[in-house]
Amino acid sequence: MVVDIKSALVLDGIGESCTNILNLHGIQIICRLNIIREDLLNDLYAYDAIVVRPDTLITKEILAAAFRLKIVALASPGCGQINMEAASNRGISVINAPNSTVISACELICGLLLAVAKHMRPARTAFSKGLWNNGSIKGNELKDRTVAIIGCGRVGKGVASRMSGFGMKVVGFDPLLSVTHNNGSCTMIKDINEIWPIADYIVLLGDYVLYSMIGFDPFATQEQCEQYFISKMTPEEQPAFQQWLDIHTSLLQPNRNFINADVLGRCKTGVKIINVGRGGLINERDLLDALNSGQVIGAAIDVFEGCQKDPVTLSLIEHPSVIATPHIATSTTDVPVHAAKEIAEQIVNLVKPGTYSTMLSELNKIYD
Repeated sequence: MVVDIKSALVLDGIGESCTNILNLHGIQIICRLNIIREDLLNDLYAYDAIVVRPDTLITKEILAAAFRLKIVALASPGCGQINMEAASNRGISVINAPNSTVISACELICGLLLAVAKHMRPARTAFSKGLWNNGSIKGNELKDRTVAIIGCGRVGKGVASRMSGFGMKVVGFDPLLSVTHNNGSCTMIKDINEIWPIADYIVLLGDYVLYSMIGFDPFATQEQCEQYFISKMTPEEQPAFQQWLDIHTSLLQPNRNFINADVLGRCKTGVKIINVGRGGLINERDLLDALNSGQVIGAAIDVFEGCQKDPVTLSLIEHPSVIATPHIATSTTDVPVHAAKEIAEQIVNLVKPGTYSTMLSELNKIYD
C-alpha cells in the first residue's frame, strides 16, 4: 500500500536525522518548537503526518482537527500520550520507534552485569575509604556461567549475543515461543522452574524490547518472528517460564512480585539479579532479605517500585552489594538520533515502499 504523504509537521526538536531523510524524499517539512495547543489545533489540518516525542499530548480534539492527517509518528518506543482509540477511529496510523533504545539498553545491562560480577560497588566503597585491594574483594569470571533471559525482545537478543561473546551459557524462556529455537547465542528452556537452580545471573528487562529471538510480544507478526529466527507459538501452546532471567515484560498484575522469596529460595546460593525492566517485577522486601542472608550476593537495579523515601527502596539503594541507577537504561545522546531516523524511514517506506529495510512498527494496524 502506498500512502500519500506530502507534508509533515515535526515538533519538539526531533532532529536532522529525521528531517533530512524526509526532505530527501520530497516530503515538505515544517519544524516547530514548543508549539502551544491552540496553534496545534489551528495548524494541524494542513499536514499529512506529525512527528512527536513521548511527552507531546495528542488528544481526541487535536486529532479531530487534523483533516488530512494520516500518520502520527512517535520518535520513541511505547505509545506516549496519544489517544489511540481516537486515532484508530479516524483511520490515522500511529507508528513508533521500538529499535531506538535497543543498543543503549543492551549496553547498560551488560555493563551492570559485569559490574556486579566484579563486585565494583564494594570495591569502590572500600577504595573511597582508603582501603586498597588486600584480596578481600574477589569477583567472578563470566565464562561458563549461566545467564537466564525470560521474555526476550530485541534487547534480549542483543544481551544474549553480547554475553555469549564472554563465553556465558545463555538460556531463555518465552511463554509464546517455541523451545526448539536456538540461534547459537541462546538455548530456550521449556519449564521456568528449571531456571532457578542453574542461573548464576538473573536479568529482568522491560516491555520496550519487542519481538526478539527469545522473546514474547503479543503483537509480533509471523514475518517479524521469522526475521529473528523465531518459531511463534499460539497462546494455547504456552509452556511454563524459564532461565538466566532477562524479563522483557510490562508490569501486568500477574507479573507483580514475580521474583519473590519463593523464587529466590529456589535459586542458586549466590545468584545475582539485574533489573532494568519494571519496578514491581521484584518484591523489594524479599530481595533485600535475600541480599542480607547471602542467598543473593549482588544486584543491579535501574527501576524501583517505591520512591527514594520508601524505607525498603532506600535500603536497597544504599545496600553495599547493590548498584542502583535512576532509570538510565535509555538515557543516552544516541537514542533520540536513532528514534528520529527510524521514524523517518518508516514514513518514507509508506510513501515509497521498500526504500529502507526498516520495518513498519504500527501500534494500531491501519496500514500494516
